[in-house]
Amino acid sequence: MPSTRLLRKLASFGTQQWLLLLESAFALVIASLMVRLLPFRSIAAAASSNRQVDTSETGDYRRVRAISWAIEAMASRVPWRTVCIQKGVAAQLMLRRRKLPATLHYGLSNRSRTRLEAHIWVTSGPNVVVGGKAAEEFACVAVFPPASKGAKKQERLRL
Repeated sequence: MPSTRLLRKLASFGTQQWLLLLESAFALVIASLMVRLLPFRSIAAAASSNRQVDTSETGDYRRVRAISWAIEAMASRVPWRTVCIQKGVAAQLMLRRRKLPATLHYGLSNRSRTRLEAHIWVTSGPNVVVGGKAAEEFACVAVFPPASKGAKKQERLRL
């Protein structure tokens, strides 16, 4: 049975928070279906498609944090296992819907010494949306959409 504290917190949510949670649940469903049914190259192609970005909104930290919160909150509550790829695709879907910049980063690490490990994280401009905590342990090998050559050099320096 849910605790009284949790019930109070849920009751304090406004309409915007509930809508954002509902949207993130839907985005996680879509992302999970994509991961389950499509090869990675198809997901990468979808993530690479150029979407119109509202350049006046590139630094909208408050909206980016709200999307991050909603995805993390719902990812831990859906009845299936969600990992970085589902969260990343969902974040990119939600950011693009708002015409905010969304870059999906694909990283590799050989820290286990027996096999390669992969991780995905998403940024919106300078803001990490999801997957940022573990990103430091991975070398970024691809970004979707691909960055221009000048931006790629800057990205390597920033991570």
